[in-house]
Amino acid sequence: MLSDFLFCFRLLAFLGVFMYLIGLFLPRHWFGDGDKGWFSCFPREKGGKLYERVGIRQWKDKVPDMSRISRRLTKKSISEKPTPDSLLGLIRETCVAELIHELLMLLGFLCYLIRRTKRTLFWVMVWALGNLPYVMIQRYNRPRLIRLRAHLLKQKASVSDETEAVTLPKGSSS
Repeated sequence: MLSDFLFCFRLLAFLGVFMYLIGLFLPRHWFGDGDKGWFSCFPREKGGKLYERVGIRQWKDKVPDMSRISRRLTKKSISEKPTPDSLLGLIRETCVAELIHELLMLLGFLCYLIRRTKRTLFWVMVWALGNLPYVMIQRYNRPRLIRLRAHLLKQKASVSDETEAVTLPKGSSS
């Protein structure tokens, strides 16, 4: 049993470091606005409300976060005065984090494919369940960030329209 655990531990630790590095270097622009394809909010998620059923608001900030450890990662918090650009950065970070954790869950099955025992299957399931909360957090936060960004963009557009109307000379039409 110990040898299966050590094997899985070593392989999964290697995969964790490897995928962390992949996540660091993934081009963020690949993820667009974070609202298309796999990263869009599925109807059953109801804009993230599905995750509130498991009390995500109470525990999401208590799980370990690599952005608190690594200076290379974007901090997962909104500034006092968020901008559409800063929110887009956070939205893209949620896409990267989700992708990395989903790949970690899938790659964990390598343990079982290499050593087909019930014990390795057990460790793979523990690994997958350990990554699942991180996927849930990203899928919960992303729709909220997208809505906030849309609101800020709408505000910015209305302020721009008002400014444009004020600067037009008298007697000119827009």
